Amino acid sequence: MALKFAPFGSEIELPFYTALSQSKIDHDKLDDSARTVLGLYEPRATAPEDSCRMRVLGNALTSDDVPPNHIRAEGKIKNVNTIEGFKNVDKTAIIQTAAKQIWDAINDGTIYSIPSLLSSFSILSFANLKKYTFTYWFAFPALHSDPVWKSAEEQPPQLTGKDTTELVDEVGTWKYGTDSREHGFFLAKRVRHSSSESERPPTPGLGLDYKWVIGSLGKFETGFFHGVEPEDQFVAFVDPSTYPEHPGWMLRNLLVLIKRRFKLNKVQILSFRDVHAKRHEARSRIFLLETQPGEVESNVMPRVTGWERNSIGKLSPKLTNLTQYMDPIQLADQAVDLNLKLMKWRIAPDLNLDRIKDTKCLLLGAGTLGTFVSRALMAWGVRKITFVDNANVSFSNPVRQPLFDHKDCLEGGAKKAHRAAEALEEIYPNVDSTGHVMSVPMLGHPIEDEANTRLDFETLQKLINDHDVVFLLMDTRESRWLPTVMGKAAGKIVMNAALGFDTYVVMRHGVAPADGGPAVLGCYFCNDVVAPADSVKDQTLDQQCTVTRPGVAAIASNLLVEVLVSLLQHPLGAQAPAPLASVNQATASIDYERDPPGHPLGIVPHQIRGFLSTFQNKIISGQSYDCCSACSPKIVNEYQRQGWEFVKRALTDKDYVTELSGLAEVQRAAEAAADNVDWDSEPELGEDEAPNPGIDSFPAMRSQLTRVVFRRLLWNEGFTFRCPTQSALYLRHRHVTPSITLRPQQRTLFGFSTKPPRKPKTPQIAPGMMMIMEFSKMKRLKARLPPADDLVAAFRNFVQYKLFRQETVTNYNAIYVLRLFNHLRDLRTADGQHIFTGADLRRFRRVFLAKPKDSDNNYEEFPQEVYADFTPNKHLEIAKEIHKELLKRGDWQDGDVRYLVEILTQSGESAAARDAVQERFRLNVTTCQLNLALKATYNWKLVLAGFARENNESELLKTAAMMEELGIEFYGEAQRIMTCFFASRDNVEATKEWYGKRDKASKKPHSPSPETMVALYKFSLRNNELEWCKAVFRDIIENGPNKYLWDVIFQWAAGAVGKGVEDVERMMDVMIRRNPDNEKMRPDIITINGLVELAISLNDPYLAERYIALGLKRGILPNSRTYILQMGYRMDAGDLSGAQAAYEALQSEEILEDEDLPAINKYIRALCSKPNNYDRINAMLTDLEARQAGLEGATTSAVAMIYMDRDEIQNVYDLLLTNVYQYAMGDRILIRNVFYDFCMDRRNSNARAWESYQVLRQIFEEIGTDIRTELMNEFFDRGRSDMACYVFGHMRQHALSDRKPSLETYIQCFEGIAMCADAESLEMVHNMFKMDPNMEPNTRLYNALMLAYSSIGKGGRALDFWTEITNSTEGPTYRSLEIVFRACQYTHYSSDQAKEIWGQMRRMEIEITQDVFNSYVGALAGRGKFEDARDVVDSAEKELGLKPDLMTIGIFYNALPGQNRKDLVEEWAKGTYPEVWAELEKKGQTENEEETRFFKIKREFKA
Repeated sequence: MALKFAPFGSEIELPFYTALSQSKIDHDKLDDSARTVLGLYEPRATAPEDSCRMRVLGNALTSDDVPPNHIRAEGKIKNVNTIEGFKNVDKTAIIQTAAKQIWDAINDGTIYSIPSLLSSFSILSFANLKKYTFTYWFAFPALHSDPVWKSAEEQPPQLTGKDTTELVDEVGTWKYGTDSREHGFFLAKRVRHSSSESERPPTPGLGLDYKWVIGSLGKFETGFFHGVEPEDQFVAFVDPSTYPEHPGWMLRNLLVLIKRRFKLNKVQILSFRDVHAKRHEARSRIFLLETQPGEVESNVMPRVTGWERNSIGKLSPKLTNLTQYMDPIQLADQAVDLNLKLMKWRIAPDLNLDRIKDTKCLLLGAGTLGTFVSRALMAWGVRKITFVDNANVSFSNPVRQPLFDHKDCLEGGAKKAHRAAEALEEIYPNVDSTGHVMSVPMLGHPIEDEANTRLDFETLQKLINDHDVVFLLMDTRESRWLPTVMGKAAGKIVMNAALGFDTYVVMRHGVAPADGGPAVLGCYFCNDVVAPADSVKDQTLDQQCTVTRPGVAAIASNLLVEVLVSLLQHPLGAQAPAPLASVNQATASIDYERDPPGHPLGIVPHQIRGFLSTFQNKIISGQSYDCCSACSPKIVNEYQRQGWEFVKRALTDKDYVTELSGLAEVQRAAEAAADNVDWDSEPELGEDEAPNPGIDSFPAMRSQLTRVVFRRLLWNEGFTFRCPTQSALYLRHRHVTPSITLRPQQRTLFGFSTKPPRKPKTPQIAPGMMMIMEFSKMKRLKARLPPADDLVAAFRNFVQYKLFRQETVTNYNAIYVLRLFNHLRDLRTADGQHIFTGADLRRFRRVFLAKPKDSDNNYEEFPQEVYADFTPNKHLEIAKEIHKELLKRGDWQDGDVRYLVEILTQSGESAAARDAVQERFRLNVTTCQLNLALKATYNWKLVLAGFARENNESELLKTAAMMEELGIEFYGEAQRIMTCFFASRDNVEATKEWYGKRDKASKKPHSPSPETMVALYKFSLRNNELEWCKAVFRDIIENGPNKYLWDVIFQWAAGAVGKGVEDVERMMDVMIRRNPDNEKMRPDIITINGLVELAISLNDPYLAERYIALGLKRGILPNSRTYILQMGYRMDAGDLSGAQAAYEALQSEEILEDEDLPAINKYIRALCSKPNNYDRINAMLTDLEARQAGLEGATTSAVAMIYMDRDEIQNVYDLLLTNVYQYAMGDRILIRNVFYDFCMDRRNSNARAWESYQVLRQIFEEIGTDIRTELMNEFFDRGRSDMACYVFGHMRQHALSDRKPSLETYIQCFEGIAMCADAESLEMVHNMFKMDPNMEPNTRLYNALMLAYSSIGKGGRALDFWTEITNSTEGPTYRSLEIVFRACQYTHYSSDQAKEIWGQMRRMEIEITQDVFNSYVGALAGRGKFEDARDVVDSAEKELGLKPDLMTIGIFYNALPGQNRKDLVEEWAKGTYPEVWAELEKKGQTENEEETRFFKIKREFKA
C-alpha cells in the first residue's frame, strides 16, 4: 500500500510580524533578498488535524536558540516590496531552489552535518506596512521517490511503554552531545545481551533484554548497524504528525536520502513521537517500508511539491490582518514612524529621526501660528509639545486655527493652551502635550499684580529650562522680548515667526558659542534701534487684530518647523552658520552651498522673509548687535545675575533696557549727527524728482535723514543682511539693508481680549448641609444663629435627601448634623407641639443607623486641635439621641427595641443591648405576649453578632447559654454566627461542636448556610482539618444540597481538594444529573463568579480567566459582577489593557447599587500611576459624573495630582468641589495630606506650590494653625516671603480662634522674614501683632523681632527690643545674647554697646557659649573693628576655653566691611588657624556688586 504523508501547516506567532516590519523599515528597506528564518516543530499530543505544525516564533529572524523538546528547521523568507511583486514572482523557481539545496546536500554528503535541511521551508511574503496586513505563502519542499515507497504487508510490532521509556532517555542523552541541527533525524538500534561486552548493559528495572543505542545519520556509512539484526535497525525522525498511519512530511526527503546514500530498498522507519514527560505512553510508530530497486541512478533532481494549502484545501497564500490584534494607539505610533522612516529608504538615508523625536518644544502662543506649528512638529515625530497662552477660543478662531472647532467656543470658550494640548492628544495619543494658562510679562506693560507676574516669570523660566526649543508665536513684539532674553541666557534654540498682511519672517535666533563669546547670528530685536514698547495702546480694531491673508500663517509655520528640523540635522546643531551665497554665472541666479555637503535636508537658513504678493521668499542672514535690547551680552548678563529683579525693573522703568543695552547712546549720537546737518541746503534732485509745489518736504527729509544716520551707525555693529540679489553680491563694500517693513502685530495673546474665566462647579453637597454647617460655624463664633424655620427645613431636607438616595451619612457630616439636632430637639410649634414628631424621629433614625461605607476607624490619628469632638460612629450618636428623645417623651414602642439593639451592637455596646433584649423578653413572657417574645429571637441574634464583632468570646458564650436557658432555638443564623466566630479564631474543638449542633425537636442537623461552609473550608485549610471537612461536605452532598451549597461545594473542590477546571465542570454535570427536572439546580453566573473569586484569592488570574471561559462554554454569560472581578484581577496582574476591556464590557451591564465603583476607582488610580492616560481618565470621570457617582478619597487624590502636574487648577477645584464634601473625615485628611505634601515638595515650582496652598485654604477650611504655620514656613524656605506672609495674613483674618495665629506662629513668621530680609513684610506683620489683642509678647518674640530688624539693616530698632527683654520679668536667654550681638553688627556706633553687654556678662560670670561668642566677634567686625575682633578671638581659648571654629572665622570675615579688611582676616587666619581656614575655604565664596567676597556659611534664624 502506497504511503501517505501528513503535510506541514504553518503557525506564525504575532510578534514575528512586528519583527519582520521593523526589519523591513529599519534595515532591509528596498532590499528583498531572501533572509534566513528559524522554524520549529515538535511532537504534540493533539488532534491529527492540528498536528504537524511548523512554528515561526517572534525572534525567528534573529535567534538561533531552539527551545526544549523542539526541532529546528532551516527556512528562508523573501519579503517582496509590492503586492504585484508577490503575485508575479516565479513560485516554481522558489520551491525548486529550496529543493535543490536539499538534493545537493544529499549528493555531496553535507546533509549529515545539517540534517535539518530535510525539513526546510521557504516563505514568500509581502508586508503592507500601512494597512498592517501580511500576505504570505509557505513552501515545504519535498522530493518524490521514484519508484515510491510502500508499506510492507507485515508490519513489525509497535513499541511498548517500556520500549519508549528507555528510547526517550537514550535520545535525550544523545542530543546533549550533538548539534541541534541533527536532533530531528537519527539512527537507532536495539543491542541484545548477546552483543559485545563493550556495549553498556541494559537499563535495570525495566525488564528489557536489550538496550537502545542512538547515532547520527552519518554513522550509517561507518558501520553503525554492523552485527545488528535487521529487525533491530531503525532510521528515525522526530515526527510531529499524530495520524496513526501517516507519518510527517519530512519523511519524503529522508526516504530519498535512504535510497540515494544508504542504498536500501527496505527499511524500518521509527516515527519518534514520544516526549520525556509522557514517555511511558508509547506514541511512537514503526513503519516497515520497501521500494522497488531502481534502474541506474540518475543525477536529475526528482519531482518537487510542497506549497501549503489553505483551510479549504486549495493552493493559495494566506492573509493576516494585525489591526484586529493591535492597540489603536500603537497603530498610530507605528504609522507616524513609518511615514518618517520611509524617507530614509531612498531620499535621506542619513536623516537622524531620533534627534527630532527627542526634541522638547515649547510653543509660546496657541493661536494661528501655534496650532499650525504644533501640527507640523507632530508630523515630524516630535513627541513633547507644550503650549503657553492665556486666551480663550473665540468664534473667529476655528476657521483659522486648526486645533479648535465650534464647541470649543461655547460657554465663554475653552482655554487655548489646554484645548490645543488636548486636541493634539486626540489627533495622536502618544504625543506628550500640556497647556499652561499664563501671561508672559511684557515691556511697556506695567506690573499690576507683582505676586502673579513673578509667578508667571518663574513658571516661564522653568518651562524654558525644561525644553530644548522655544517658539515665539505671539502677536506683539513686546511679548517676545522676555522669552528671547531667557532663551539666550539658557542657551536654548529660539525659533521666531511674525506675520504681516501678505508678508512674514521666519528665523532662528543665534546661540552663544561654547567659549562664551557673542552669538554670530542675531535675534528678532537686533535690527531695532528702540526697545519694544506697548504696541496695542490707542489702536483701532483692525490694528489690534492680526489681519493677514489666511494662507500666510500656514506657510510661515511650516517653514519655521522645516528650518528647525534642518538645524537639528546639522552637526553643529544650534551653532550652525548661515548658508553662504554665490552667483551662478550661467543662470545669473543665487545658489547656496550645503554646509556640510552631506546635510540630508539642504541648507539651514538664518531668516526667510516671504512676500505673498509676489510669491517670493528671500533668504537673509544678519549678525548679532552688541546693543540689542534682548540678546546683547549686557542684557543677558544682567538677567543672569539678577533674575526677577532685572525683569521687575525692566517692566517698571521704561528707560532701563534702553540705557542698559546702549540703545539710548545710539539714539543720542544719531540726533547729534542730525543736528550737524545744514538744513538750509537742499539735496540734489533729478529732473523727474522736483518737489511738488505746495508740499512741505522738510519733515519727511529730516525723518529720512535720521533713519540714514541710524543705519550708518548700525552698519559696522548691527544687524547685517545678505540679500539674495545680484547687486547685493557685487556691492560687497557696504551692507545693503533691504526695505522690508513688517506690519507691527497689534493684539497680544497674553492679556488682551480675555473672556471671563471659567466658573468653578457648584459644590456637590446634600440639600440643607450648607445651612447645617453655617449653623455650626455661627454657634462656635457665638454669633447670631440662622432663623429656626430655616434650620428645621435644612434638617428635614438633608434627611429626606439621604432617604431618597439611600445614602449613608459620613462621620464628617454627622458632626454638624448632631449639633443641629441637639439644638432643635426641644423646639416647639406655636401650639406647644414638638417640631419633630415621634414619626419624624423614627424616620430620621433610619438614616443614621446605616453604617457609612467609608467609616473612619483610625480616628485616633486625627489632629485633635481640629477634630476634638470627632469620634467614630458619629452617625450612631445621632441615633442614640433620637432614642433618648423618644424615651424622654414616653413615646416608646416594641418595635423600637430592635432599633435600639442595632444602635448598641453597632457602637460596641452589645452588653447593654443584651440587657435591653432580656428585659423586654421577660416582660413579653410575663404579659403573655408570646408572639412578641418569639419575635425577639431576631434581637438575640443581633446581640450574638455584636459580641462576635467585638471579639468577646466570654460574653458570646454567656449569651448563647442564656438563649438556651430561655428556650430560644438555635436556628441556622445563630449557629452560623457561632460557627463562623470560632472558625475565624481557629478554635478547632469549638468550631466542630457548634457546627454539630442539632435541632432539639427533629434531632437532625441544620442545613448550613453557604457562608458557614465557606468559613469551614477556609478554616480546614488553615488548621489541617481537611479530612473532617471532607466528611462534612460528603454529608451535605448526600443530603441533597441546594443550589447555593452546590456553589460552595465547587469552590471547596477547586480550592481545598485541588480539582482542576475540567473536574469542576464534571461536578456541575453531576449536579444536573441529580436534579434533572429542577431548572433552578443549574450552574449560573453566581456559580462562575464564586469560582472566579476563589481564583482571585489564590492569586491566579489565569485560573480566573479559565472559569469565565468555562461559563461561556456552558452558555453562561458574564454579568456586571464578573466584569468587576475581571477588572480587579487584571489590574493586580498589571494588565491595564485587559482591565480596560473589562471596563468597556461592564458599561453595557445593569448596575443596581453602584457595586462597580470600587473597581472603577481602583482602575482610575492604576491609570493615574502610569503615563499617557489623561484622556482615558477624563472619559471615565465624565461617565461617573453623569451617573452622579462619587469617587473614593484615594482616587480623588490621584486624579487631583494629575491635574496639578498639568497645571489644570480649574479641574482640581471642579474635582474637589464635586466630591470632597461627601467624604468621611479620614478621606478628607487623606486628600488634604496629598496637597500638603505637594506644597512641601521642592521639586514643584513656587507657582504650583502656591496653587496647592490655595486649594488647601479654600477647600479644607478645617485645617488648623499648626499646619498653616508649616505651610507658611515652607514658603519662607523657598525664599518667597511675600507668599509666606499671605499665608500668615489668611490666618490672621480667620474668624475661628483655632485657625488664627498663635504667639508661636508670630515668632516663626518673624524668623522667616529675617531669613528673607523682607522689610515690607516685616512692617506689615509687626503692625498686625500690635493690633492683636490676644497676643502678649515674651522673650522669644522679642528675639524674633530683633532678628527680623537686624536682617534688614535696622540694628538700632532691633536693640530697642533688647531693652524690652532686659526690662521684662522673663529676661534674656542665650539666644537673646546671640541675637543682640547680631543686631549690634548692623548698628552704627554700636561696638561700644556690644562691648558693654559683653563686659556685663563677664562681670556676672555668665557662661559664654560658642554661638554667643561668635556673634560678639561678628558685632565687633561689623563695625570695622578688625584689631578688636582679632584680639578677642586670639584670647578666647585662654580666657573662655573656646577654640575658634569655622563659624567664628567665617562670621568675622563676612561681617567686616570692605574687601581690604577681609584680606587682613585671610592673612591672619591662614597664619594663626590654618586648619580652620582650610575647612572654611571648602565652603566656597560668593561676590556682591561691589566685588566684595563672602563665605557661603549659613547662620540660623531662630528665636
